[in-house]
Amino acid sequence: PWEDQGFSRVFRVIDCATSGDAEKFAEAVPSKLARLRVIEGLKKVSPQPSEKITVTAGLKGEKTTELKQATVIPFDQIRPVDDDFFDTEVIGKIALVDFESKKLQLRPNGSTRRFPVQYDPEIEDRLMETRYKLMTVKCKVKYNVNGDIAEIIDADGIEELELRPVEIDSFSSDGVEHVFKHPITVNVELDETGQVYLGVFEPLDLCVYAEYQGEMRQEILDDLAWRWSTIAMASEDELASDAIAVRNAFLDMVDE
Repeated sequence: PWEDQGFSRVFRVIDCATSGDAEKFAEAVPSKLARLRVIEGLKKVSPQPSEKITVTAGLKGEKTTELKQATVIPFDQIRPVDDDFFDTEVIGKIALVDFESKKLQLRPNGSTRRFPVQYDPEIEDRLMETRYKLMTVKCKVKYNVNGDIAEIIDADGIEELELRPVEIDSFSSDGVEHVFKHPITVNVELDETGQVYLGVFEPLDLCVYAEYQGEMRQEILDDLAWRWSTIAMASEDELASDAIAVRNAFLDMVDE
């Protein structure tokens, strides 16, 4: 489909990138962890001077869009550059604690670098007992142009990372609530960066992401609503074979 979770969102990102407007591109790709990856992806799919690529999409009225050539896209202008610190959670291990100066060294998951961070004395009792475990640390972070962590300050909350599966017994789509015959369990894991949560449910080919584990349930519900209206409610002659498999599995799981 073109709208909603389909190609319209992809081309909104492409349009912001090709305009060279860094602010609009940041709005279209709010995740600082993803911006550089999006730029690299655009470089790969954008046609070269000797090529022409068009994309046609849509089930009820096709829309055709021609991709702009890579040579005319000002990639350097939209690279993430920001001098501000942002409130966030970093997943990592406490490598060292200096109780006298109230500083710790945090090694983010997926990185070999250690960051010195001033910590709140109130969290001190949890630091040693969880030193070798993955933790979520609430802090302020500055990112470099590659979207990597450049600096971390002000650790004021810390707890052991627990990847919690999400159980879903119902969802709403187009204002109608649908109930599963048996609640489904979406497994939660970390992506290859070690900083982003993935929710995976293979029977429906579902894979969603969130930068905070608390956002995962809503991401799953939104995806289920889209999957139901766009795939489960479509006729088989509009779907590819893998989508038909998802459609049949979905219809079998829902109590109508």
